[in-house]
Amino acid sequence: MALSTTKRFNTRAFEQAGFWNEDGEARLNVEGTVSLDAESLEANINVDSSSASYGGTYIGKASGATNADFDVAYTSAETVTFSNYPSGISGFHADDIELVRQIDTNGAVVESYTRDDATMSITGDVLTVSGASFAATDTFLVLTNVQAGGTAGGSGSSVGGGSSTYSNAQGDFVATITASTTNITITGLPFTLEDIHVIGGAIKKVDSSGDVTSLDTSNVTVSGGVITLGNETNFSSGDSVLVQLIGPDKAYDDATDSNLSFVVNPNYEHYTSVEHLIDESNLGIDGTHDGGDGSATFTDTGETYTAETVAEGYTIYNVTDGSSGTITADTLYGLAGDGGAGSPTADDITATLSGGADDDWDDSDVASIPECKRFVIPAEGYNFMSIDVLLDSQDDNNACYCKIYATNDENADDTDDTYWKDISNDVFGAAQLEADGITAAARTVTQGLYFVDTPSTVLKYMIKIVAECDNGTQDNEFDIRIKKSS
Repeated sequence: MALSTTKRFNTRAFEQAGFWNEDGEARLNVEGTVSLDAESLEANINVDSSSASYGGTYIGKASGATNADFDVAYTSAETVTFSNYPSGISGFHADDIELVRQIDTNGAVVESYTRDDATMSITGDVLTVSGASFAATDTFLVLTNVQAGGTAGGSGSSVGGGSSTYSNAQGDFVATITASTTNITITGLPFTLEDIHVIGGAIKKVDSSGDVTSLDTSNVTVSGGVITLGNETNFSSGDSVLVQLIGPDKAYDDATDSNLSFVVNPNYEHYTSVEHLIDESNLGIDGTHDGGDGSATFTDTGETYTAETVAEGYTIYNVTDGSSGTITADTLYGLAGDGGAGSPTADDITATLSGGADDDWDDSDVASIPECKRFVIPAEGYNFMSIDVLLDSQDDNNACYCKIYATNDENADDTDDTYWKDISNDVFGAAQLEADGITAAARTVTQGLYFVDTPSTVLKYMIKIVAECDNGTQDNEFDIRIKKSS
């Protein structure tokens, strides 16, 4: 039970005949009552007890604990993160929290924080208890004043009052693991995924046997919609994940949930933040020729080339004698650049030279090999996109190129061009964008803003950049930003 603030005192000391006791001291007779309220803990009475009952309010505990209404997990010395809310609850307001009990690995209560002695605030699903000293090995019991079956105060500090929790279990997005890695690819989100959205949420793994494990999100990186868990072991084939993210306020239609404060069709639900997709410079590969005619074998002297990075259909330069040639498509081992795997091996780059002193490859000739890189853009749920492009050759010895592809084939990835369809003419109005300082004999800069402005439903896009260099000193710049909308 807990003490309430109800106190009634009847004092009639001065009316009593025996006001003085036998020792000559004043005697005070007090008739009073102190009432006990078993249903609630009053905020202005600080009671330390080993247990508390909230008579039907929601209680949070560590993941896996029995009879918990939601999960509570350590985040930092002053913060814990809530997840796995009961039906009808999308999050809690700071005023919903009454008590946080900190329990160590021995099961002892380290500290109990009430609203009397600790300031509490909530952002998204993260509760901050000012002055707390939580440890990563602690577990927590959180008592709320929200009646089971009721509705909490909203999604933390979200402006609109709608839910800020997104989950693949409720169909907000698709989460796909990559076996033998710790990567989870997120598609279909209505905003650009960043580290903070993952850190504020929670991830659980379900293995092929049905065992459930809560995954560590204290070391997370996010790039291009792919979450990488730095403190976890690799996923196995057959694993699946339940991912909860904290993002911007959701929109609700009037008919969806009468208990919610409505944010009807807000603008920010329809577009993502700007994503700096590509920031590359000095792209290109140097090599030394190992002899032979026509087909050429090279020893890397700069960045290692692979079947994925050598750009077919672009120009390789013999820096030693000034000749050059086109790397013939589909002649590299594994169809490098167009669709293969593996690395180049002996006699794997075919380029007939012309225009130089020798027009042939000789032993120890220095080659400048064109390099390509690819960047995938998840597009599910988005019909439009803008692409801000800057290509800069920097001088008259370098050339920059850019192409765009699209696909509905989930097997397409950034290792090659297989399964991708070239849409450069549709988007750029040309077979490719280029800043060709070599042909112009001067530094060349190409920049523009390009749009996918016809409603287009595709699974994903890919932007490929290529760099050429005729003197072996790569000096180029690629700077590309994107923004998507539904």
